[in-house]
Amino acid sequence: MLMDSMIILHSLKEKIMNKCQINLYYSCFPSAAPEYKNTENCQNGLRNKYSIKYSIFTHTQSFCKDDGKRNLYEPKCYKIKYLSDGLEIVGFMIKPKRDEKKYPCIIFNRGGGGEASKMNNRSLKDLIYLSSNNYVVLASQYRGIDGGQGRIEFGGKDVNDVLNLIETAKSLPFIDPRKIVMLGASRGGMMSYLAIKQGAEILAAAIVAGITDLEQFYDETNPKIQKEIRETVGMDKKEWEMRSAYYWPQEINVPVLILHGELDKSIHVNQSKKLSKRLKREGKIHELVIFPEGDHSLSKHQR
Repeated sequence: MLMDSMIILHSLKEKIMNKCQINLYYSCFPSAAPEYKNTENCQNGLRNKYSIKYSIFTHTQSFCKDDGKRNLYEPKCYKIKYLSDGLEIVGFMIKPKRDEKKYPCIIFNRGGGGEASKMNNRSLKDLIYLSSNNYVVLASQYRGIDGGQGRIEFGGKDVNDVLNLIETAKSLPFIDPRKIVMLGASRGGMMSYLAIKQGAEILAAAIVAGITDLEQFYDETNPKIQKEIRETVGMDKKEWEMRSAYYWPQEINVPVLILHGELDKSIHVNQSKKLSKRLKREGKIHELVIFPEGDHSLSKHQR
């Protein structure tokens, strides 16, 4: 199991480190697009106890050579709804078109807070790239966002939206439930650490510029985000520590790849460095990669 974890971790690292800028062609999400539930008319056989609904979201440029077979390989993007704590949550699923085998799965946890930070056409391009390397990618908007039910909690009960997405992934016939990994960016890094703390059944995780100390982040961020944290988390330092992996490195029990830009102005690189020191002290398997000229999104290191 440890060997499988390390193989997938290094595979994921390779995909992230070699991520390229991709031009995509999107169609509008049709307001009257058919939605499929876990019934006999579900066109891809999606049946699970979480009652996932999905409909085609985009049409993308192929990532394969034009060898006459590219339509068989290009990933398809679906907007989904799934259940978490009885709430209907909105998200995305990107999968290879072919269903002839079970694919490894990446659970992606987005960054940002409220509605303005939700995933859209532009932010989906990186997930489509990952899927083109024969992964199924599942990503949550989290509760209260994009028409989903519930309220924003910024690392509270919304962590269940990540955990329940993993359970949804396990029930899908084209996903190998033994090969699920996690990728989190910014606030999504915090969500990933919290999911691991709460027992997420994954082989490994990769974190890009993740929040590891909410108090430090609050002190260094802009007034708009500070206001959002006050409204969703409150000012109780115990609540902040509960969301901060820096204070519980002993709970990180899967291999973790940590990526951060030295020039990150949104989340200071020290957040990853100081967590890495504590993970090393605890004997936890992890790797820290610092990009000397990297910003928050590692934009200079994309190809």
